[in-house]
Amino acid sequence: TAISMGHELRISDPQSNVIEPFTRAHPDFIPMRVGMSAFGEHRQSGGRLFERLREKRGLNYGDYAYAEAFVQEPDTTHPLVNIARKTQSFSIWIRPVAHEHAMFALRAALYELDKLLREGLTADEVARAGGFLDGFSRQWEAADLRRLGYALDDVYYGTTGYLNDLRAQVPSLTAEKVNAAIRRHVKPNDLYIAIVTKDGKKLRDAILSGAPTPISYPTPKPKDVTDEDPKIAAFPLRFKPEEVVVVPVAQLFEN
Repeated sequence: TAISMGHELRISDPQSNVIEPFTRAHPDFIPMRVGMSAFGEHRQSGGRLFERLREKRGLNYGDYAYAEAFVQEPDTTHPLVNIARKTQSFSIWIRPVAHEHAMFALRAALYELDKLLREGLTADEVARAGGFLDGFSRQWEAADLRRLGYALDDVYYGTTGYLNDLRAQVPSLTAEKVNAAIRRHVKPNDLYIAIVTKDGKKLRDAILSGAPTPISYPTPKPKDVTDEDPKIAAFPLRFKPEEVVVVPVAQLFEN
C-alpha cells in the first residue's frame, strides 16, 4: 500500500480576498525547505519520518516530505529543474508498506505531522538539516545544464539565486524561525490523501470505523517504540464518509 498526502500552499487574505502564491520567492520558503529536510529529505536517511517509520519500525523503504512539487531527475536522487509552479504544495510520501500495516502507517504519518506542529523541530534537527543542505545542494548545480536550469527557475520565480540564498540563510536559521514557517503554512485539515492498495473498500471501512489499528512485529522492538505504538494505533482519523472515496483502477484514467 502506497500513501501520499499533501495540500496546496497558498496564503489568503480574507479581508482583501487576495491569494498570494507560496514559491521560492516567499520569505518563508527557505525555512520551510530546511524544515522539510529535517522532517523527511528525499531519499535520505536523516529525516524524522525516515527514522520513526523505517529505522525504528521497519515499515518500508523510506518516508519523505516536500516543501514544493518534486520530480526526481532520472538516475539520481536530485530534484529535476524547471518544474515551475505558480504556487507550490506541501506533501508527504510514504513508500509502500505491507497491506496489513497500511492503517498503522497512515496514522503514523499523521501522528508525526501532528507532533511536528505541536512540538516543533529541535535546534539540533534544524542545524543538521541546514548543514546537510549546505553541502548537498552543491551537487544540484554540478553540471552546466543544471546551473542553467536553476538560472531559468530564478527568472520564473523572481529569485536572485535560489541555491546561493539557501546556503546564505542556513547559518542564521533558528528552530523558532523554521517551526514558525511550518506552522504558518502546513494545515492538516487541508490534506488530500491518495492511497493505492489492494482492497480499497476494506481500507475505507477501517478508516471510517475509528477503531485502533495496532501493529505487530516479527522481532522485538525497543520500549520507546512499543510504548508509543498504542498512541499511533489510536490516533484519531476525522473523515466523513463522503470524503473517503474508492476509485477502481479501471476507472482511474477515464476522465
